[in-house]
Amino acid sequence: MRTPYRVIIVGAGLGGLALAHGLRSQGIDVAVYERDVHSGAHPQGYRIQLDEPGLTGLEYCLPVPLFQLCLGTAGAPPARVSVRSRHLDVLADKAALSSSGAGDAPGPRAFNRPTLRQVMLSGLRDHVHYGARLVAYQHEADGTVTARFADRRTVSADLLVGADGVNSAGRRTLLPDARVEDAGLRLVYGKIPLEGSTRAGIPDWVFDSIFTVVTGDPHPACGTVPGRRLCRMYGRRPRRPSGDAHLRGAARPRPRSTTRRRPGSARRRLAR
Repeated sequence: MRTPYRVIIVGAGLGGLALAHGLRSQGIDVAVYERDVHSGAHPQGYRIQLDEPGLTGLEYCLPVPLFQLCLGTAGAPPARVSVRSRHLDVLADKAALSSSGAGDAPGPRAFNRPTLRQVMLSGLRDHVHYGARLVAYQHEADGTVTARFADRRTVSADLLVGADGVNSAGRRTLLPDARVEDAGLRLVYGKIPLEGSTRAGIPDWVFDSIFTVVTGDPHPACGTVPGRRLCRMYGRRPRRPSGDAHLRGAARPRPRSTTRRRPGSARRRLAR
């Protein structure tokens, strides 16, 4: 009897985890190998917006309870995108992309990125292996592929998928002459808690859209994004939405060390 088709996914980011869920739903044997030593070892950012086709793809890949839990931990700011001039005059104001599926399909959602990853990891606890940095792979005579990791582990499968980002070790082996080109764009992100008097001093239009771009002259620009924290990632235990059994036992991300903070001048130099 032939053994199940086996897939190795390198990288336990959102893309790799979504693929792992989707393949498992089709009865495929999946193992995810992540170079970080645990799920909270690397900062994951703090926000990601999903609309179409991202939400439909996520719904297709995830089990129903996990997808509903993802939606339950996401924010739903107004589904509009605005553009303003450097003088804050309105240049454009339009509806954001919304779901084109069934009537009950969700519209755009703003996710806390670590929370979204935590939910997706909770459904793959026995299939994600940490501390596994891919160094090379090779094709075997029987049609399989063998992945080799820095700790001398070797794993064979029918298919190897590189989901390990722009510095993919798998890509370096497959396409050794390929180069990553700098597009010349720089983005600096930050978040500001808005409470009490801080919130009172900000105009209402900042909160009226899922994303507002304030254009520069000619290139620099500033974007504002409203958000609300639906659950606390650190400190007091959060109140979880229904279906929270799927999160029990999931690794909780660790807060980013304050030593990573840089003064404004250093951040500007880093962004150039």
